[in-house]
Amino acid sequence: MLLVASICLALWLQLATPAAIGVRAVGFIFPCLASVAATAGICRLALGLGGGGLRWGVDEWRVLASALLMILLAVVLLMLLLVVVLALAYGVASAGKGFVAGQTATWASAVDGRGRLVVGAVALAGMAAIVWVMVRLFLAPAASVARRRVQVLSVWSLTRGMAWRLAAVMVWVGLTPAALLLAIAAASRLAPHHAVVLAWLAHLAQGLVAAAIWLPLKVGVMTYAYPRLAADSPIPSP
Repeated sequence: MLLVASICLALWLQLATPAAIGVRAVGFIFPCLASVAATAGICRLALGLGGGGLRWGVDEWRVLASALLMILLAVVLLMLLLVVVLALAYGVASAGKGFVAGQTATWASAVDGRGRLVVGAVALAGMAAIVWVMVRLFLAPAASVARRRVQVLSVWSLTRGMAWRLAAVMVWVGLTPAALLLAIAAASRLAPHHAVVLAWLAHLAQGLVAAAIWLPLKVGVMTYAYPRLAADSPIPSP
């Protein structure tokens, strides 16, 4: 299961030329679906709900639905943040020297150093808030498998007061995979550009790190935290 996800990701990484960008976009579906199947399988194994073999069933659909809903929520929040930042930037620029509303070329130069600091601080605070929201919903895939129905906002109460702890744990468990990915990327840059086999091996190694190391670690944190937090704050039954 994890090997399939790794190979799918490696094949997608190999399609990196501008001519293959359309194929790369379509091919992105396969590693995503393989990762969803792997996530659902690991959740079943860790939560004692059955086998974790490669398959596509109801659990996989639930995990996929929860992931898509979280992505949709993140996109909506990012769009709202963009609107707020642009409105703030316009307001700061309109108070600056040399601002002419009908000439967009004057907008950026009208924002002074303090204005840039304010806009940047608001943008960073907004990004931190979005990360916080996503961490609060981090347990959604495990809850979807455990509760046998799609869970997203219903897990909000489980992570109350735990968001930054979960974020810190995820950063900690991600250090080794990140270091390995950086090492592989650095090694691949040293290889000759015409060494196609080496490029394939590098992409396969990156896929293995992402799907066989990072993914189990992430889902492991998820399935370790979910039953313990759910025991303290159970989600009401339908």
